Amino acid sequence: MQAPTSRFSSARRRLLTTSAAAAVAVLRPGAVAFAQKAMVAAGKRSAEELARDEDFWWNVREAFTVDRTLINLNNGGVSPSPRIVQDTEIRYLE
Repeated sequence: MQAPTSRFSSARRRLLTTSAAAAVAVLRPGAVAFAQKAMVAAGKRSAEELARDEDFWWNVREAFTVDRTLINLNNGGVSPSPRIVQDTEIRYLE
């Protein structure tokens, strides 16, 4: 059996490695381009106008892989990651 400190050290190392992979995914050119495209699409419109823009929100929705048939009322605890982060983490773990 491993000593508790080495077991926690290993878990911490995995957490840091996974977090680093997620950070790299967000900084990929595709992720930055998506954010820039969203800002351009938002333009100088008011929050009320943007809230009613279905095309804008469709693009945001497509960035996530959540199941559209479920209503998730716990995003504060679940915090779904964007598709690009999930794809990068999967590639990293393979």
